[in-house]
Amino acid sequence: SRNFKEARIRFKEAIKLEPLFPSPYIYIGDSYLEENRLSDALNIWKTFTSVVPKYASMVFSRLEKVLFEAGKFEEIEQIYRTILDKNPNHIDALIALGEFYYKRGEPDRAVELLNQVLEQDATSIPARKVLIHILETNGRPEELKNQIVLLLENLSSSKEYKCEKCGKILEDFIWRCPCCQDWCS
Repeated sequence: SRNFKEARIRFKEAIKLEPLFPSPYIYIGDSYLEENRLSDALNIWKTFTSVVPKYASMVFSRLEKVLFEAGKFEEIEQIYRTILDKNPNHIDALIALGEFYYKRGEPDRAVELLNQVLEQDATSIPARKVLIHILETNGRPEELKNQIVLLLENLSSSKEYKCEKCGKILEDFIWRCPCCQDWCS
């Protein structure tokens, strides 16, 4: 039997000890979601985006799924805007907002925002991938061709993460190294 209430108590204790660690917020929200307590899940994830904005993108897909299913499309834009008000260069929030605009039927606004991201970080593969998808689905072949060339040029310079303890090279950041089991910071 799943004891979500007991797990949430433990995770809330963890938050008191280390309020900037993302996992407890995520797991508390997930437990609320399992119990179909959508409002509670949304509240903890929104709290997470304001307390730990650096890692806010870890809950973007969760927030979008719940809010879109509830028909609260504008609320997701508000969450991204709140993050961007505090940090206008938050690349993950800019990319997510660009995707939101595209889903809402505003491809030109999405393209403009994604180009803004690429002005800040020309090597942002996620931004370029979203931009390529938008250009492809909106019949803009010349821009599409240029973006594909730039993407291919940047693939060789994609980010890698290295475990501080054992030196294992990872393509994506994870909290615990699969090689030495050390916790990354």
